[in-house]
Amino acid sequence: MMDNEVKGMSIKILSTIEEFKAISDPYRMQIIQLFGSAKKPQTVSELAVQLGDSPAKVHYHIKKLEKAGIVSIVETKEVNGILAKYYRPTAESFHVDKDLGLPPGQERQNAIQDTFLGITDTFRKDWVRRYGDKEVMGEAQYTMLSLSEAKAEELRKRLSDLVKEYTSPSDEEKSDQRYYQLFTSFFGEKTESEETEPSGVEPEDRKDASMESNRSE
Repeated sequence: MMDNEVKGMSIKILSTIEEFKAISDPYRMQIIQLFGSAKKPQTVSELAVQLGDSPAKVHYHIKKLEKAGIVSIVETKEVNGILAKYYRPTAESFHVDKDLGLPPGQERQNAIQDTFLGITDTFRKDWVRRYGDKEVMGEAQYTMLSLSEAKAEELRKRLSDLVKEYTSPSDEEKSDQRYYQLFTSFFGEKTESEETEPSGVEPEDRKDASMESNRSE
């Protein structure tokens, strides 16, 4: 695990299978998204109201996230005689190490597949929850590209840098904000040289983003 800063945005690298399992659950991804929308610490009860579920269910998933170091208690205070615990994500963005410290094989392949499908499912549910009965503006694209490995890496990095640029707006821009959803996916079949490359030696900017809490929005 390794923490970072990009243009004032805190990033946590999730590099173990345990951390991955904690965050890849679609329900927990929804919880992380709710923290981003609220832009402030939340109690289990507040999250439960937004999710339309019981506090007991939300508490179970919060504890899983807390154990993995993805959320933490930042404040406690007494409310109507009950000690309320306020949680928030431990970073603004969570990136998953592209190999999760696992050697090539079915376990790693399953983990990568679960990450992608979990993010896709979270995006779909969040879209329906936010915009299901509203008129929206935006666009969706699906494109197949034929690129060399060098060009593919160049495009991946440019996309990543562009998202980072807009993740941390200036103070002037913060006064005129609305919520937007951005779902990006960029992948292709690994070559033999990439499969045999030692795990854990890639530069940080080659880690694949899996989830962002978007607290700065």
